[in-house]
Amino acid sequence: ASMSVVGSIIDMGVDCGIITKSGSWFSYNNEQLGQGKENVRNFLKGNPDVANEVEDKILTHLGLREAEVPEGVDPETGEVEFRAGDARILQRSRPMTSGMREA
Repeated sequence: ASMSVVGSIIDMGVDCGIITKSGSWFSYNNEQLGQGKENVRNFLKGNPDVANEVEDKILTHLGLREAEVPEGVDPETGEVEFRAGDARILQRSRPMTSGMREA
């Protein structure tokens, strides 16, 4: 990626909240990328896997790329698919009270 593309990744990453900026320090996933945009640009140029990951998250955030659907989730409905033998416990966000009658 060219330096201007990497600079755009930094700017858009900050705008989307994917890269955080505190003073002159830039961070991604709670790890410091560097102090000053030029140092971050050099870091991302030297670490294309990180630059590509940030770029993918930006595109997903902007709706330009579909987010990966975790295994076991129906991509159409977003419902979690459970199979016999799964040791997962479903938690409800609210108690199931409507429609219940006392015996």
